Amino acid sequence: MSMGGHFPVYIDTESTRFPSEGTSKLALITICDVDSQIILLSRVQNSFFKKHSEIKRILQSLGGHRRIATYGCEEELFEPDQDVLNLQQTTGIFGDRESLKNAVLELRFNLIKTETMSNWTNKHLRRDQIAYAAMDALILHRVYIHIFGYYADCWTVQFMSRHQKNKKSFESKDNKEQKEPEWTLGYAFLRWFYLACVIFYSITSVILTIILFNSMANLTEDTSPENDFQ
Repeated sequence: MSMGGHFPVYIDTESTRFPSEGTSKLALITICDVDSQIILLSRVQNSFFKKHSEIKRILQSLGGHRRIATYGCEEELFEPDQDVLNLQQTTGIFGDRESLKNAVLELRFNLIKTETMSNWTNKHLRRDQIAYAAMDALILHRVYIHIFGYYADCWTVQFMSRHQKNKKSFESKDNKEQKEPEWTLGYAFLRWFYLACVIFYSITSVILTIILFNSMANLTEDTSPENDFQ
């Protein structure tokens, strides 16, 4: 694996549904380096938390030389302060996380997920499992290009993401510091004048309606048959 690259290193994991007591649920870590054209599958099933901490340390060291990208948080792999590019986007008004299968459908790629719930702690993985794990990591390259473009440098993306975070933090501070505008005398006068106009218009409408009904009633009495007979 090269120590520098134009694209990030893509990492994906597979987990077991029934981890042993005192062990992590992680069963497989897939690392895809497009620049070096290699995909590494590391089996970590039944690994104790001490070994798990060592894996975090190795990935943190890798993050100092290469940009790391994942789909989802993958909190079990990284320290909280490690800067990892999460390619998972939010959808809908509630900010739901988009699944990888739906994300690649936009790229006209049908990702088959039949091996997701398979047994990743077997002594020997089947060919379908190996191909599935490799494809899950490799397809992240297509997602990355779809979001940032082919010529986007991964370190530039990192700088932009940090800049956007700082910009948002500054904007939130400015919004907190901003006070609501005070009501000036002229603004208060306009509000009262508008309210008076609305009341005057309502009263005038009621009076005109009453006058109209009275006029129609008088007109009806004048044109009644009794008046014509007399």
